[in-house]
Amino acid sequence: MAIFMTKTAMFPFLPKHWRMYITKHPSNECSERSFVMFRSNHKLTAAAAALTMIWSTAVAATAQLPVVSAVTVTPPYSCPAVYDALMAMEDEYPKGTPWTNENFYAWNGGGMYYGGYGCVSFAYLLSDAAFGYLPCEEPLDFDPAALRVGDMIRYSGHTVVILEVCSDSVIVAEGNYDNAVNWGRKITFDSIASSVEYYSSRYPDAFAFRETEAAIAVDDTVTPAVISRDAVSLTWESSDSDVAAVGTDGVIHGMGNGVATITATDGSHTESFTVTVGNPEVGTEIPEGLNYTVDTELGAVTITGYKGELTELTIPAEIEGLPVTTIGNWAFTANSPVTHLVLPDTVTTLSSFAFFDSRNLQSIVLPEGLETIGEWAFYYSGLQSLLIPETVRYIGNWACSGMEALTAFAVDPDNPDYCSVEGVLFESDMSELVAYPAGKMDTEYAIPEGVEYITSGAFGGVLFLQQLQIPASVDRITQSTFELAVSMREFIVAEDNQSYCDKDGVLYTKDGKTLLAYPVGRDASTYTVAPGTERIANSAFSYAAALTDISLPSSLLTIGEWAFSDCTGLTAVQIPGRVTTIQTGAFAYCTELTECFIPASATAIGDAAAGEVFQECENLTIVGYSGTQAETYAEKYDIPFEAAAYPVGDINRDGLVTISDVILLNRIIAEDDTLPEITVTAADMDCNSDADVNMDDSVWILRTLAALN
Repeated sequence: MAIFMTKTAMFPFLPKHWRMYITKHPSNECSERSFVMFRSNHKLTAAAAALTMIWSTAVAATAQLPVVSAVTVTPPYSCPAVYDALMAMEDEYPKGTPWTNENFYAWNGGGMYYGGYGCVSFAYLLSDAAFGYLPCEEPLDFDPAALRVGDMIRYSGHTVVILEVCSDSVIVAEGNYDNAVNWGRKITFDSIASSVEYYSSRYPDAFAFRETEAAIAVDDTVTPAVISRDAVSLTWESSDSDVAAVGTDGVIHGMGNGVATITATDGSHTESFTVTVGNPEVGTEIPEGLNYTVDTELGAVTITGYKGELTELTIPAEIEGLPVTTIGNWAFTANSPVTHLVLPDTVTTLSSFAFFDSRNLQSIVLPEGLETIGEWAFYYSGLQSLLIPETVRYIGNWACSGMEALTAFAVDPDNPDYCSVEGVLFESDMSELVAYPAGKMDTEYAIPEGVEYITSGAFGGVLFLQQLQIPASVDRITQSTFELAVSMREFIVAEDNQSYCDKDGVLYTKDGKTLLAYPVGRDASTYTVAPGTERIANSAFSYAAALTDISLPSSLLTIGEWAFSDCTGLTAVQIPGRVTTIQTGAFAYCTELTECFIPASATAIGDAAAGEVFQECENLTIVGYSGTQAETYAEKYDIPFEAAAYPVGDINRDGLVTISDVILLNRIIAEDDTLPEITVTAADMDCNSDADVNMDDSVWILRTLAALN
């Protein structure tokens, strides 16, 4: 199984909103039995005994409290293979590991090749660990009595995985809960039933094995993981006991070289498990700690991880007689000890995130025959050099970004798709700039004329670059392309560029409607966004630590994802009255932010599953109009709210004074009986404060609009 990590989980040297929190807590809160199971599974020692006593006392105390629930069930059978697999994942993803809806928190799997983000991706990540490639049923109607460990529930726009079913509730694991992984939250059936969308299950009708084959050495053992919704009593049998013997408990013992088929039956249903017994042949020895999966249909092996201690590692060309073709998602990440890695010529694919944040990795030999380098494959790895072989045909976005020790890319001159010019990676026809080396020491760089596209993340994590010159030919720059370019001070765009321009060194689209990137290495403490700007792009101001004040124009409509994240100097923000959308993480980690005015026009604020817009803004007060989305959002996420007074003349209560208010006031004065019910009072309409509501008040608003008052 490919192990899915977060964008930055477990990487303390990265920005804080990528870090995990190491503190662990028991993940089940239903009963003392649950905690003892947790204690046993995790081999806690003397401290666990004391914790158990405390737990017992707490359970006894809470048992005295009344529990009100309209729905109760008898706690069902808990499949050990599923439960153990889920709990083992807590070591990989402890409580607090960052997990949001950003696109790199994606996962494809779920037994039906499901793709998702945020809480959905984390749910299917755990589900794949527990159920392997067992198919996922179509969404089911919610029935508390049918719930089992490992089932997934979708409610209130959020997806969770069940760790335990109690009489009136479930204990769950979840991603994107307050932007992080969470274990052990208790949710009552009643609260789920009130907002449930569906639940999904991957249990078979009778029973099944999570994996259907294994290879072991003589005198070694293996136990098939039995997946069943309810308890089953199985009878085991081996096709050849001289090769593999199986006990009544399902433990298979390697007896001699060969292949045997192990069958298990409950009397009405039978499953088979193939075991190959024998010591590895010379020349195909598998390094201890190397994890892999075998796809017999494709006839190929995927490396899924390495848990050994070697610093210099060579991956074998064959395992179990099949070629090693793929390095899987997250196979070598931050905790990998490997510094030097050699891949065999059989490898054709480096999957997305394959070496993500593998900081110890200094060198890698990429084989001739390699065709694909997936997205984020080497992101923030420790590589000091990288030679792209002749055979590589695809390099994904962010694949080569953030490698701080890398000063230049090298490409085989016979590669028809990619080339390196002054150490910068391009497509061979020079139409796309793929990646600028993060460790390149130059402070200025001019993109060659003829380049049309700067790919996503091309300048991500660049350390030293201060000035970037963009030629007239560039007509496509994606959002977040310059994220974490911490020294950038100025963008200079050719005047005849038809798609982009710079305004005082800040990158805008040519029409001035989108601010794409602010050079976050500037020392300036204030910035005024240009009039006419309608959108602040994703990550446009991220890590602009020197900024203390930002002035936004009245034309602004949208603030993109993570637009001002980690602007740690910002103290107050006034969002203009036409903004309708404030996206996920827009002001996350603005730790000094104490006040943010949100207008009545802002109806889409952040993410449905977690309050990410203002994450870690612990001293924040939201200011807005009573009854608007601003107040609803503040209440939902327990953020202090301060009601603002509507401006004089704002008859329709949209937070703005416009000609629409004049029209509405005139209709009210004329006693138009087609008007819908409104809540505005006479005092609100008495704009000129003469204690009477008449056309003089309409004139007063018009004079205000004309700046004559």
